[in-house]
Amino acid sequence: MGKKGLTFGEVVREYFPDASDDDVDYILWEKTGYPSFWETDDTEACLRKQLQEFKEKVNKRRADV
Repeated sequence: MGKKGLTFGEVVREYFPDASDDDVDYILWEKTGYPSFWETDDTEACLRKQLQEFKEKVNKRRADV
């Protein structure tokens, strides 16, 4: 997929290193445009943008608790 040959799951784990396989599937399918709803033709950049936005929401939610 990406320049380094990373899979989508490996990219998710860059942002969520402790994610289980089920977590990775959930994040990809429910929190990103995977598998086909991307904002640009650069799927890796779009995935990374969406993952960063989701991570910020998760971190904010944790900080509010």
